[in-house]
Amino acid sequence: MTLILKVADKFAAAHHLPNYDGDCERIHGHTWKIIVGFKLETTSGIKATTVKNSGIAVDFKLLKALVGLMLPDHQYINKYFKTDFPTAEWLACDLKRMYDTFFDVYPKYKKRASKELNMAIALVFKAFEPFFVSNINLNLETDLDIDSILRSIDHPVIEIVDFMDIMSDDYPDENMDKIQCEFVELYESDNASVIVS
Repeated sequence: MTLILKVADKFAAAHHLPNYDGDCERIHGHTWKIIVGFKLETTSGIKATTVKNSGIAVDFKLLKALVGLMLPDHQYINKYFKTDFPTAEWLACDLKRMYDTFFDVYPKYKKRASKELNMAIALVFKAFEPFFVSNINLNLETDLDIDSILRSIDHPVIEIVDFMDIMSDDYPDENMDKIQCEFVELYESDNASVIVS
């Protein structure tokens, strides 16, 4: 059996399209809408999949928090994310990759964090740093206190680490380490969207 859990959210962000001949070449903003589909496979039926016999496969508040975590709310996309093409298509693809990265890294972080917190944070930083514009030059092998370094500059990766900590500590029995991101649908306007699966 396959469960698809969908979460919708909105965010406000500006961008400009440098290689576009028209109005969108200038800085402008949108109220974007996003729908993210999460897939959970179960071979033993819905009852066996639920958390603490609650009937809930994954708490929607966790999925909503995860979706919001990656969104560039009130950001200038051209300067927030690493890209030469800050289009709706590119943004949808990158958000999909970020959710995929989360579900790839989270089980590894969960396993390491209790023994080697610094290395666990380095793992998350290495996975997510390619998405964000940043002038940090961390040496993951020699910098001894990566947590303090990232916190001192308010890096977006720290929010991701904090969320992983909350997941590990407060929701250890959730199915978050069994989920995959199935699709991202991003609306630039009410009647124009991009779906990435």
